[in-house]
Amino acid sequence: SGSPTISGNITQSDDATIEILSNQTLSYSGASLSLGGNKLTIIGGGNFNNSNPLIMGDADSLLVLNGITTIKDVKATTNANSGKGIKVTESAALGKMDLSATSYLDIAANKTLGGQINLLNNADLIISGSGEYTGNIALAGGRFSLLNNKDLTGSLSLSANSELNVPQGTVLMINQSGNLQLNQKKLVFSGEGKLTFKNSINISGGELQAGDGTLEFSDGGSVAKLTLDNTTLVLQDDLTVGEIFKTTGTKPTLQFNNNSLDLTSNNVQMQLGTSLDLNNITTSEKTALLLSADSTLTRGSAFTLGSINLQNKALSLGSAESDLTVTGSVTFGTTTSQINTGGADLSLQSAVSLADGKLSSTAGTLAFEQGAALGNDAVLDFSASKIKLSGLLDISGGTLTSSSTSNLELQSASSLSSSAQFTIPSLDLNGRKLSLNSATTHLLISSPFTAGTNESVDTKGGSLTLNGTATLENKAAIE
Repeated sequence: SGSPTISGNITQSDDATIEILSNQTLSYSGASLSLGGNKLTIIGGGNFNNSNPLIMGDADSLLVLNGITTIKDVKATTNANSGKGIKVTESAALGKMDLSATSYLDIAANKTLGGQINLLNNADLIISGSGEYTGNIALAGGRFSLLNNKDLTGSLSLSANSELNVPQGTVLMINQSGNLQLNQKKLVFSGEGKLTFKNSINISGGELQAGDGTLEFSDGGSVAKLTLDNTTLVLQDDLTVGEIFKTTGTKPTLQFNNNSLDLTSNNVQMQLGTSLDLNNITTSEKTALLLSADSTLTRGSAFTLGSINLQNKALSLGSAESDLTVTGSVTFGTTTSQINTGGADLSLQSAVSLADGKLSSTAGTLAFEQGAALGNDAVLDFSASKIKLSGLLDISGGTLTSSSTSNLELQSASSLSSSAQFTIPSLDLNGRKLSLNSATTHLLISSPFTAGTNESVDTKGGSLTLNGTATLENKAAIE
């Protein structure tokens, strides 16, 4: 009774109970009390003010909080056997719990545990029971694991790469709002369950990496770096990714519910190791695309990218409606670097070098707004499609492939350069002048050719072969 103070050391060699009556405080300033392989039950409704942490240093250490109101610090240093660790049978609050091993926390129905949990390197806290933990969690290299649904009302913090493990059939609800600073570290969401951010959240300064489960943002927000690997991403409001949006492994499932994923921040990167459905994903001239695997992009309307780095992979446009404009550079490399547009249109607003790669279109339009050049093994295939050209098209080192319905249409005064004869089935000067840029440039036009007002072909030192009829109207010229 009363509020006594114990300054000597307490040792435990068997199961024991400490009773502290309601509204009373037991102050203990002796050395850390080590539970060993025993059970320590604290009851009575009072407060245990221990100056040094209780130590759970044995696989069978078990601390039962059965009516204590507050207890100071607890430390778990040894991997616990199943059913050991901490059991909360009446609501209580910790000072802090430092965990550097595997341990268990069981909270009984309709009960709560508050305080601070610090999950250090190699820690794995496995929480069970239908009660709730209401305190804060500092992730410092450890893992927080569920056995059933949990609703975290405290806040998370991160100081080292850490993990939230949510098994199949369980839900971890995080109520934290405002800023979640990752301190340039990685927060991994593993398991096949569901992780929900209930309130608007700004996850900054690091990477949120999601695996096979469902990641839900109920009130939107932003993430600096987001990686999805076979993840179902659910948006109940708009979400912005500010630095890197990455896919890897298996293509994610996107459930946006008429909300949008915004990838338009300055210098944002879309790093794709899978194909992606871009409907309800917003991109712009600020968005850089980098491939780590062959990828197909599909969208029901036109979209814009700032740059593309194929990294020796193949990019395909998945539908005739997936028209793409690229305002900046497109980086090709070896022969495995490919862009296949199918029936979609591709507009390249900067000069492009195909290096040794391949650019093909089977039904759409390829627009070169600043010209294009082909490397030694490069292929430009516009079979059954159209090229809109502004500037120089240099195919000296590569191969130009076409079909009988292929067409070249000038958008400004332009020129062609080659080291051998090449064929353009149909040429539309479109009121402009075409020049053959070198003596080795030999252009063959296989379809009937008509030149009208202000239109001309200047062969310079090159040569022009017309396999069809030629009509020159209103002072048109072939020089």
